[in-house]
Amino acid sequence: MRPSAIGKALNARRLARSLPLCGAAALFAPLAQAQAQDSAAHGVTVTPSFSAQETLTSNAGLSATNPRSDAITQVSPGVRISGRSSRVQGSLSYTANALAYARDSKRNTVQNALSATGAAELVENHAFVDANASISQQAISAYGTQAIGTGLVNNNSSEVSTLSLSPSVRGTLGGVADVQGRVTWSATNSASTSTGDSTGMNATLGISGGRSRVGWALNGSRQVSDYKVGRKTTYDELVATLSLAVDPSLKLSVRGGREANDILTGTREFDKTYGWGADWQPDVRTTLSLQSDHHYFGNSHSFRFQHRMKRSIWSYSDTRGVAGNPAAPGGAGQALSLYDLLFAQFASLQPDPVLRDQLVRSYLQANGLDPGIPIGGGFLSSALSLQRSQTVSVALTGLRDTVTLSGFQTETRQLDGVTTATGDLAGGNTVRQFGYSVGLAHRLTPDSAVNLTTIWLKTPSGTTQAGGTLAGTDQRTVNLTWTGTLSRRLNGALGARRTLFRSATAPYNESAVFGSISLRF
Repeated sequence: MRPSAIGKALNARRLARSLPLCGAAALFAPLAQAQAQDSAAHGVTVTPSFSAQETLTSNAGLSATNPRSDAITQVSPGVRISGRSSRVQGSLSYTANALAYARDSKRNTVQNALSATGAAELVENHAFVDANASISQQAISAYGTQAIGTGLVNNNSSEVSTLSLSPSVRGTLGGVADVQGRVTWSATNSASTSTGDSTGMNATLGISGGRSRVGWALNGSRQVSDYKVGRKTTYDELVATLSLAVDPSLKLSVRGGREANDILTGTREFDKTYGWGADWQPDVRTTLSLQSDHHYFGNSHSFRFQHRMKRSIWSYSDTRGVAGNPAAPGGAGQALSLYDLLFAQFASLQPDPVLRDQLVRSYLQANGLDPGIPIGGGFLSSALSLQRSQTVSVALTGLRDTVTLSGFQTETRQLDGVTTATGDLAGGNTVRQFGYSVGLAHRLTPDSAVNLTTIWLKTPSGTTQAGGTLAGTDQRTVNLTWTGTLSRRLNGALGARRTLFRSATAPYNESAVFGSISLRF
C-alpha cells in the first residue's frame, strides 16, 4: 500500500474520528484515576497488534448497473488491554482499519472498531462506577444496501459510537434494609448521519429488604431520551415488588405501581403498571427467567432460557418492550455480532465480564472466526420504539470441530406518536427482519483451521400510513476462510466470499478473495 494513500485516508477522517475517541478517553478517566489510587493494582496486560489484508473484489461499489473490480488494501494497527486489581477491572480492544482503494481513492477511509468496559469500586462497599464504550459500523436503513466485508464502503453504512458512564451507591438503613441508587448517562453518535444521534439518562433509587424467604422492594426511576433530529421524552415509574423464594432454585415475584410519560401524545399521562416474574436456576448450567408486565403501551414480556452441557451451549430469548434509550437496559438496539452472541452465551461459563471477554476472544482466534460477523439485523432510529425480538442460538464444540447456529426475528414500530423524525419507522411503518447464521469451524492441525460461514438476512417490504411502499431486501453471504499460525507471533489467513443481495431499488452481486497476515507483539 502506498504511504500517500494511507495518509490521505487518515487525514480525511482524522477530525471526525477524533471526537468519539477523545470522548472514550474522558469517559474512562474516573476508572484510570481509581486504578492509579489503588496500590494493589496488578495483572494489567497490554497486547499491541498489527495486521494487513489485501482484498480483490468484483464489485467494490456494490453496484447493480456498473460493477467495478478493485483491490482494497487494509492496514490495521490495534491494541488489547485487560486488567484487574482489588478495586478496578476492565478490558479494551481497539483497531483502526485504514482502507485504500487501488482504482477509487475517493473511497479511502479509516474505520474504527472499539469495545471497552470497566468497573471501579471508589469507596469500599459503598460507591462504584461502571463505564462502557463501543465503535462499530452500522446500517442506517434496513431497506438500504447491506454489505458484509471489510472495505465495502457504501452510503447506507455509518460509524456509530456509544459511550456510557454509570456511577452508583449502596448502603444499609438501620441494618434492616438495603438502599441503592444509580445514574446512567449515555450518548450515541453517528459519523455520517444525524439519524440515531441521542443522549439518554436513566436514574433509579431503591430500597429493599426481607427475611428468610420473603423479600420486598420499592423502586423509583426516571428515563430521559433526547434525539438530535427527534424530540425529548421522559418516563417515570414507581413500583413495589414482593418476592418469595420457594426454594434455593426458584424465586417468584409480583409487582405493581404507577407510571407517567409524555411519549405517546406529547403531554404527560399517568397509568398503572403491574406484573409478575419467575426465575429458576436448578444448577449452575441452567437458567430460566420469565417476566411479564403491563405498561402504558400494552404488555411487555421477557423469556430467557440457557442451558450449558459439556460441549454445547443452548439459548433462547423472546422479549417485547421499549427500545431506543441508550441509557436503559438493552441499549439502543444495535446489530448483534458473533462476539456479542458468544459473550452472552458464555455468561454461565464465566460470569466475570473481563475474564469472559478474554475467553471469547481467545475462542474466536483459535477457531479462525471473525468477531464482527453480523448475526442479527439493525438500523438507526430517532425515536423510542416498541420491539419484539426472538433469538435462538446453539454453540457446539468438539475436539476439532465447532458449530455455531443462530436465528433471529424482530418486529419494530415507532412508539413516539408526536415526533417528526424521519427514518424507517416514520409514517407508521413496522420494520420486520429475520435471518440466520451458520458457522462451521474445523481444526486441520493444532496451528491451522478452516471455517465456513453462511448468513441470511431478510427485510420484507414495509408500508407507511400514507400508503407508500418501502422495498424489502434479501441478502445471502457465504464466506470460506483458512487461518494458520506462521510463527510464534505471526498468523495468516486466506479466504473467499460470495454475496447475493436482492432489492427492487439497488440489487448487487459480489465475489471476493482475500489474504491477510497479523502480528501480535
